[in-house]
Amino acid sequence: MDPLYRYFIYPIEARTGYNPVNTLTYGLLLILGLYVLRKKIGDRISEPLVLSYVPFVVFSGVLRTYEDFGLLARTYLTVSPGFYLLMVSLGLAEFLFLKEAEKIRKSNFLLLALSLLPLIPRLHPGFLLILFPLAPLFLKTKLLRPVELVFLLGVALDVSATVIGVSLCGFYEQHFIPRALMAFHPLLFPLIKIPLAAVVVGILRKEKDEGWRNLLYLALISVTLGPGTRDMVVVSGAC
Repeated sequence: MDPLYRYFIYPIEARTGYNPVNTLTYGLLLILGLYVLRKKIGDRISEPLVLSYVPFVVFSGVLRTYEDFGLLARTYLTVSPGFYLLMVSLGLAEFLFLKEAEKIRKSNFLLLALSLLPLIPRLHPGFLLILFPLAPLFLKTKLLRPVELVFLLGVALDVSATVIGVSLCGFYEQHFIPRALMAFHPLLFPLIKIPLAAVVVGILRKEKDEGWRNLLYLALISVTLGPGTRDMVVVSGAC
């Protein structure tokens, strides 16, 4: 079997999820993309700008469920990695055309509200948990910066939805590392990931390049809150 098909195309067609090869490849591409963005626009990535994209990350997670619920056909652009490349392109377009954090924030809240409308009739109230990571956009704490709190809430949402989906709903975890951890015990995944997220926050507090730190937080929020949103919405509608 051709390696490209075996490790990248077949998992999409067969819905077998991620394997070590495609996970490592996508991870390296993400790191490369972040370094390119750091060189090009790193000095323009402020914390308010990162926070303005939090509703966009939630919107992306909600929109991803359209394929899960049959509202969109399954194509290479409605599943990962194509879907997320599409979302990154849309996010960059917003940055280029709207420029200001407040305008981007309003645009993204509108996108989020519109994306929820077709789904609300089929979801139980548990889906409202996806809105909790938006709270730091309006509330401030003395212990954590808003971007840190969004990240930690995103991780909490992600692990909660994963454990509920796998343990109570019989869903299949597509990422091989969480799948291996939960094979021993479902709670092993959150017991490792949540403290690890706290360690990451501590490390990033020592980063002196503010633009780079903010860019890393944007990436971390995207890969935790986005999938967590998708999983919680699916659990709310199909479990």
